[in-house]
Amino acid sequence: MTAKVLVDSDLEASRFLKCVAKAVASRRTELGLSQQELAARSGLHRAYISDLERGARNISLINTYKLALALELSPSRLIDLGESNM
Repeated sequence: MTAKVLVDSDLEASRFLKCVAKAVASRRTELGLSQQELAARSGLHRAYISDLERGARNISLINTYKLALALELSPSRLIDLGESNM
């Protein structure tokens, strides 16, 4: 892999992260949940939810699972929603 390919993939990954973050925030809003309520449902800290929704945090696979369930989605559906935002 060339350096340009790695840089391009890093940019795409960053863009994807922001799209998943947008999907989390949109779904949370659809459900009428505050960040605090989503944090309580998912077992994550409210500050983590805030960072995630701003795209400032990289979400782990385990936390993707927790958030998806808290948002009444399957993990694959949450990823699909992020992907559709791209």
